[in-house]
Amino acid sequence: MEWYHYLIIVTFILMVASPAWFFSKVEKFIFNTHAEPHLYVQHISNDNIIARSENMESILRDEKVLHNLNLMIKNTKKRDVKQMWKIKKLEFERQLRWKKDLMRANHV
Repeated sequence: MEWYHYLIIVTFILMVASPAWFFSKVEKFIFNTHAEPHLYVQHISNDNIIARSENMESILRDEKVLHNLNLMIKNTKKRDVKQMWKIKKLEFERQLRWKKDLMRANHV
């Protein structure tokens, strides 16, 4: 047996023999932090998720990705691979709709 197997066995025995003591130590270890709470929590807002202004470069890049996905779907011979590319295209279109809705919400 390796050395870490003994560590796992001892930890398991402590958990079974005295769960209150073991989990009180675990709780003390987890919640005993001296860091400020704002370092861990970041509020989600539209500014964190996506840039406010959609530039022409980004729009052209999205159109090129859609065009390439359509070409991959058209040129693929295998049915399973074609289905995979269709799913990728649907995911990308869903992200574009989400981005467009977010942009609309920012400008209203």
